Amino acid sequence: MQSTPSAMLNTFAVSRFNETYLPAINRQMFEQFDSASQYRNKFAKQLTAEDTLYIFTGMDSGLLANYILSMELPAGSRFIFVELPEVLSLLNIDLPDSLKCKLWITSEAELPEILKQAGNDICIAKGQYRHYHSMAAAAETLPEYILLKSAIAQALDHERFNQGVNYNQKEFVQRQLENVCDNHSPAEILQGHFEGETAIIVAGGPSMDLQLDWLKANQQRMTIFAVSRIAAKLINHGIKPDIVVTVDPQAFSFDVSREMMQYPENFLLVHSYHAHPWIVGQWAGENLYLGDRFPWQTHHSNIITKGPTVTNSSLLLAIEMGFSQILFTGMDLCYSRHGVSHASGTQEAKLGPSLGHMCEWVETYSGYLAETPLQLLHARQAIEDEIAAHPQHEYINLSEDAARIAGIGFCSRENIKLPQRKKPLSERFSSSNLKQVNKKADLKLCFQQLEQAKQKLTRIENLTHKAFKACQAEINSKAPSNKLLKQLQTTEAKLNKDFGDMAQLIKFYGYREFSAFLTARSSDEWTQTQMQQMNLDYYQAYCVIAKHLGGLVDSALTRVKSRQEELSPDAKLESLAKQWQQDNTPGRVHIWRQNHQIQPQEQTLADELDKNFHRMLTTARQVYRDVLADSNTQDRIFDKIMLFKSQRHQHGLQQMVNNLEFVLPEKPELKRLYWLAKANLEVLKQAPEQALHALQQIDQQQTTETELRMISVLALQLNMLPLAETTLAELSHLNDSFLPQYAHVLRLGGKGQQALETYLDYLGKYPQDLQVWLKLAQFMQAVQQDEAAVTAFHKVLELDPDNLSAKQGLTELQNRN
Repeated sequence: MQSTPSAMLNTFAVSRFNETYLPAINRQMFEQFDSASQYRNKFAKQLTAEDTLYIFTGMDSGLLANYILSMELPAGSRFIFVELPEVLSLLNIDLPDSLKCKLWITSEAELPEILKQAGNDICIAKGQYRHYHSMAAAAETLPEYILLKSAIAQALDHERFNQGVNYNQKEFVQRQLENVCDNHSPAEILQGHFEGETAIIVAGGPSMDLQLDWLKANQQRMTIFAVSRIAAKLINHGIKPDIVVTVDPQAFSFDVSREMMQYPENFLLVHSYHAHPWIVGQWAGENLYLGDRFPWQTHHSNIITKGPTVTNSSLLLAIEMGFSQILFTGMDLCYSRHGVSHASGTQEAKLGPSLGHMCEWVETYSGYLAETPLQLLHARQAIEDEIAAHPQHEYINLSEDAARIAGIGFCSRENIKLPQRKKPLSERFSSSNLKQVNKKADLKLCFQQLEQAKQKLTRIENLTHKAFKACQAEINSKAPSNKLLKQLQTTEAKLNKDFGDMAQLIKFYGYREFSAFLTARSSDEWTQTQMQQMNLDYYQAYCVIAKHLGGLVDSALTRVKSRQEELSPDAKLESLAKQWQQDNTPGRVHIWRQNHQIQPQEQTLADELDKNFHRMLTTARQVYRDVLADSNTQDRIFDKIMLFKSQRHQHGLQQMVNNLEFVLPEKPELKRLYWLAKANLEVLKQAPEQALHALQQIDQQQTTETELRMISVLALQLNMLPLAETTLAELSHLNDSFLPQYAHVLRLGGKGQQALETYLDYLGKYPQDLQVWLKLAQFMQAVQQDEAAVTAFHKVLELDPDNLSAKQGLTELQNRN
């Protein structure tokens, strides 16, 4: 801990409230008011929630932990204190055995494992956790606390990301049932047909732009996989992808892929079972699906889909198809040197560099350090795992600015060896292989499966509703009756025996509802009332989810009927359009036109559908643009600059300077942040003149305490006393803590009387500040105001009877007189 001398850090003090603390950590925070009073004022309303995990940055010399230990802890609550290792080594806090599974005192290094422990993981998964800061950490009395706050937040983000996978399943199942009427042909027919050949996966990263000419020249020599967001861009550059992959269930997936929908004849679309229906339901070309068609399906033969990104699924598809050499371009998995996340022309690229995201750092093949968001970090790990499981293939990335991935080498495109000619998909597979031969028969089977599922769900709903009612009838009893226990036992046995597959789906789909009544408490803490309530909540969740899934199956049945009607030569467009409009898939009119003639009386409706589809393909939804812009708010950018400053992260600040400079012409409102980043960069470069110059470029109206504080430090460092004086005068109006520094500069500038008045002004407000009394005494001694010096030294000794500086000062004054 270089910022604080160890002698100062190791020094304990006892407040006038008889509380022991470390002055290096807590300054004079507990001299005016006792710690418990301050904590009650700060945390009174924040620490009352039951079944909640509380994480604290720092412990305030142990006083915060002692305060928590003295509380009556809310039922099911848990507490983690994360402290700097150097501080932990000085503290000794005994935890009672009863709290050792509820309260942890740890360091940053051990925190990730503690967050994974049983109970803590439930709180994080449910979002029932709070991150607070000790008083010292909030005030950042040590710069290391800035880093610690960031590290804890990052650890929580990682664990929430991992736990959140279980909470996002609803959307996948919903999309699966919406797509069930269009998922006719599984992608497994592609397995193993491409041994000895080369594939290239073209993802949407910025490095893809550099390979377009090479791709165009060599497209006849390798099978081209493209992620959906860049398929249209490739086609517009004269490059015809063989396979386009889309997997995401969110509507944003359509937003980024909509331009490809105008090219249904150009490529084979391979999509996950849960891809967004606006894509699957409106695709007029050939398509295959990945994964299981039905959510209750237990036999898995199809090629699966793997996340978290479409590139992960594209890689697994290429491996399953048997390619011996798999190349990558645009699979950067990190931001470019200009902070851009996607290839040019995308909505993300148009918004410019990512400035406010708090990211991780990864090494690229060129050795350059690049930022990457959490999701891409997980994607990188998943790709490494997939490659390790399939080492028999050769994997090569063509971009030296892509994140380095174990198992994937880098090779420049000039040195890549390619076969003379690829064999197109159309030569390998007849049209009947890629299209459902008999959609009518397939939809009939699909309808039967859905009807059977609906019947099961209805029976489960009735069964669990009866159990719920039985639990409800005895909710106020002291103990459950034998009759109720027998009924619940029979219900569970029937659910598991007769409806095993559907029961599993209900719990999977309703993970959030079922986990809502899970608790971090140990079973010996459960009261009879709580156990009865848990039974009630359990069967209510079962019943509600069964009913909800039944509604989704009903909608799927309606949609299958509509698809069956589409196949009828006598189908009426007006009837079909109602379903298409309800699903927001007006583009199905183009699929219908492939086998039907539009009647004159239907032309107006057909034109309206076509117009709506065209609007979908050409207009980006505002909600999508808003989400993209949200990460570049000025507050987020400022926080990131200050984090880099505290980390002394010169490379990170250089990136911020470069990226802000790049966007300034279009975003002049970021000028202040540009110069702030520039100033902090110059400080790390040990160039104080340039740092001060940068700060002075900020408009005075935009200058905040942050900039003024830096200017005062730099002015003193450069011996520019007039500037230091005026800056500290301004700061002292904002914050009393700058008054002693202001007095010191006045003294250096020969303004003794004004300096004295400033010291006295401060000490009148904060009479317990020993250090400032000592400075005043030494000042008075230096200007030979011996009586005032003696008074000040005696004040120091009142506060600290063993203060050697004060004793020595008094001795010197006595000897002088």
